[in-house]
Amino acid sequence: PYGDSDVLFGCIIKGKTTKEVAVLRSNNEVTYLFGKLDINGGGGVIPEIILVKNVSQLSQTWNYSRAEGVSIHTLNIPENEYTYSVSYIDDGKNTDGEITVLKQGKEISTIKCDDVWEQHLGNSNMMHGIPDESD
Repeated sequence: PYGDSDVLFGCIIKGKTTKEVAVLRSNNEVTYLFGKLDINGGGGVIPEIILVKNVSQLSQTWNYSRAEGVSIHTLNIPENEYTYSVSYIDDGKNTDGEITVLKQGKEISTIKCDDVWEQHLGNSNMMHGIPDESD
């Protein structure tokens, strides 16, 4: 449903209404979409939030804990005083996705994904040009 764009991250969030997050990249433009899952159409999101940014405005981090064997790739999308952080977590057995919303750097909301249907946050080819803030 997303045409020629590459999907950097996509996940389903089940609740009273099923929501979807999709992060798309087309050349150097990244679009964050959050909204209801379009069950009647060809899939995709009926967006409630749309953020469109140049890759240079974003940041990415990769954290790896050898002790716990956990790898976390995160893409940070700033919007005024808010930051939408999309993370993919892999502990070697299970994989998880979550979206954290920060206001002025403080966490105000975290939403767990029920189903990550696509993710390339660790793919350097697809993430190129996004500043890396990993330690």
